[in-house]
Amino acid sequence: MISAKVTRKKLIKKYPQKLYEVNKRFLPDAGALIQGEAKRNLRANRTTNEGQLRSSIVSDVGRDEVKIGSNLEYAAHVEYGTRPHFPPISAIQEWARKKIGDGSKSTAFLIARKISRVGTKAQPFLRPALDVNRKNLVRMWKKYFRRVYGR
Repeated sequence: MISAKVTRKKLIKKYPQKLYEVNKRFLPDAGALIQGEAKRNLRANRTTNEGQLRSSIVSDVGRDEVKIGSNLEYAAHVEYGTRPHFPPISAIQEWARKKIGDGSKSTAFLIARKISRVGTKAQPFLRPALDVNRKNLVRMWKKYFRRVYGR
């Protein structure tokens, strides 16, 4: 019996237009999966101002990639944390008024002083969303690959 092994790499080289079809179907679904998981991660984390950050998470699908993230200035500070710094008192006052009901300057100063000593702790939401779904993404891509290439 004669047989020939056809690998995914060979198919991709031979039919690059079909790879575009795979990605066209896969990337929006992958973006939605990671975006949803990132939003769930923020819901579980009650120490952030999660409502605004959660609603700002979007996925942007390109030809060969999907970008998931937020355009809010402080999103990276939530994901990675910060080193010690002295934040603006006005921003702390607004946060304290919403979260603890006391927006006085003295309360804001005490919070700011603590941040100036230790910074803010990282509260990752995007990286864990990708890590948790890594196997699901591979499985999804293989499913779309089989649909397009018929293998």
